[in-house]
Amino acid sequence: MKAAVYGMILWVALLGISGCDSPIEPIADKGKAYSIYGPLNMLDTPNYIRVHDTNDLLNTIATKDLGADITLTNLNTGASQLLEDEFRVFDSLYTHNFRIQDSINYDTRYKISLEDEDGFRDSLITVTPKKSSVSLSKDLVHCDEVFQVRFTNIDLEAGEELEIEVGMQLGTQWFWTQRNSNIEYDPETEVLEARWTPIGVSATLFGELQGGILAYPQCVEFDNPKIRVRYTHLGFIEDIGDSIAQDIQDQEGQTYFRKIVLSYYSGEKELFFKDTAKSPDPPISNQ
Repeated sequence: MKAAVYGMILWVALLGISGCDSPIEPIADKGKAYSIYGPLNMLDTPNYIRVHDTNDLLNTIATKDLGADITLTNLNTGASQLLEDEFRVFDSLYTHNFRIQDSINYDTRYKISLEDEDGFRDSLITVTPKKSSVSLSKDLVHCDEVFQVRFTNIDLEAGEELEIEVGMQLGTQWFWTQRNSNIEYDPETEVLEARWTPIGVSATLFGELQGGILAYPQCVEFDNPKIRVRYTHLGFIEDIGDSIAQDIQDQEGQTYFRKIVLSYYSGEKELFFKDTAKSPDPPISNQ
């Protein structure tokens, strides 16, 4: 599913290009096909599903009315709603955005169905992530002391993803670790735990070899003794429907996923660190 996430980012980036002097031509004529995509923020409303006829232009003059209905069905409850098309213009780009006014529910299967005026149909089923409980083992740690972030209700086996980053501030800028390092996951309990030390984060972010020795700022060198942990919990696509239309490929051979709607929510935790090392544990007495 990582490839799907990155595919969505690339495709959204493609349609988010601004400042174009000429309209974007259809990428390829592959017969009847629509792209259906969009990130659904579970902590915000409204959300939008962007739909585009892949054989159509994207400028305000040439773009036709879509001539298609989009229906969102909550498969957990059976409730359906016909989504309203809101036309949006970004510089020379013209898009169809179907508005979801209601909140997106956790741990829910949604079916997004398209039917156009010619009777062509397409659909996909997307599953939202479960609601996780997030906790820190400590709010204050020594420079070399391990702290842990614990997430519950993370179903990686089903296809959910959890992206985690840890950040420290050096000067006026925040720097962030690469995602998903130092994690342990138990599929039976659906608990994911990530562990770091402040000095370890500094080494990961700023470590450079100097004379064969890895050098990095010590805890005492940070003006802001704060560590931030930010995360994004993503759902997954269960089914991409029966349409045989292919994914989209541009003239340079880059493939873009034609249908991808993923739900997500993000959050952040913070803790503080001391500029001192943790005192060693006292020896165990034999008395």
